[in-house]
Amino acid sequence: AVLTDGSLVTTASPIAIDFSDESWEHVAVAGVSYARSFLVVSQVDQGGVSWIGGRLITASGLTGLEIDIERSGVVGHPGMNYRPDVGGDPFAYSGARFTVVWEHETGPGDRDIYYKQVQSNGLLVTSMPSLIVIDTRNETHPSISKSCRAFGTSDRWTVAWQRSNYAFTDEDIVGAQIDPVGYLIHGRYGIATTPAMETLPQASSLANIDGANYHAVVFQLLNGSQNDIACHIVGD
Repeated sequence: AVLTDGSLVTTASPIAIDFSDESWEHVAVAGVSYARSFLVVSQVDQGGVSWIGGRLITASGLTGLEIDIERSGVVGHPGMNYRPDVGGDPFAYSGARFTVVWEHETGPGDRDIYYKQVQSNGLLVTSMPSLIVIDTRNETHPSISKSCRAFGTSDRWTVAWQRSNYAFTDEDIVGAQIDPVGYLIHGRYGIATTPAMETLPQASSLANIDGANYHAVVFQLLNGSQNDIACHIVGD
């Protein structure tokens, strides 16, 4: 990782996040202002097992110990876990938390979306994860807003993910919303659910525009033999 200031000037030498014999991939990062730190999360692979790990980085470039966020046999549910993303909190208050989302393999061809919160000191809020959605469809590629705050009153993260629609030619984008203390305040809803192939969503940070809060969710849309980029605006 490389830290920069507001003028995009590097403030420290490149920082090694993973310096173990494990393989880290599908990396994501978000910040919490109160702690002046960032949480890096990753899918961690070793010995045929995949779990969700992380590590804190301070604004001065110091790294913390590796955190097992969801790991079979260590913390959380048994089974494999993939493709995490993390949202942070820009407000400087002591209760600020990170929210981590990921895919959990419930069975062959059936992955579901879970989340867990991490305190700004790196401790887990709960050992067991919370479920966003579980069914027999394949739910993959979750993305969470980098920030849950704006100048409005409806503070929340938007989570978007890709959902199989029981057809090899139809993937949809669906979403949910989580409040700053980890409550699922808006369960699964459709964002892009046409018969086309809508894949690989990315959820924006919350923006307050003329007194109302919005998120933008962008995704790939298959158009013939090429992929285009589409966007849906999600309001409160």
